[in-house]
Amino acid sequence: MQTHLFRISLSSLALAVVFLIGCQSSTDELPAGLPQGEAGEMSADPVDNGEIAFALYCVSCHGESGSGDGPVASALKTPPTDLTQLSAQYGGIFPAEEIYAYVDGRKDVEAHGTREMPVWGNIWSDVDGDEAQEMAESYVDVRLRELVEYIRTLQATE
Repeated sequence: MQTHLFRISLSSLALAVVFLIGCQSSTDELPAGLPQGEAGEMSADPVDNGEIAFALYCVSCHGESGSGDGPVASALKTPPTDLTQLSAQYGGIFPAEEIYAYVDGRKDVEAHGTREMPVWGNIWSDVDGDEAQEMAESYVDVRLRELVEYIRTLQATE
């Protein structure tokens, strides 16, 4: 029994490493079909930028459609949320601020229980110096809002 659990743990660790390596992709390696501007430029459309962030950071768990069927989803202890059903779960209202807070992850969101998802707010704001930190917080805010707006577009329609 312990050998079986050890193998499962090693498999989970291997999948996590593959996932983290995938998260280190640069914008030069965007998947086909995503909006692409000049090298190093962000799109003027927040939804386009959110789609890029989703493809780089979220698809491995949540899947391309956002339904929770990404390639590493089966290796997680808690299945990823079906992001296409958020509005339905909130009575037809998209919970933008709740999603923002959960993805940011730096403040506990009690209703969501334990956290397996990365704390993107810390990851995206990891810089040195006070001035750089101030700029990073603004950057994180924009990235989170763009991602939330893209997730809004994934909502299932009845």
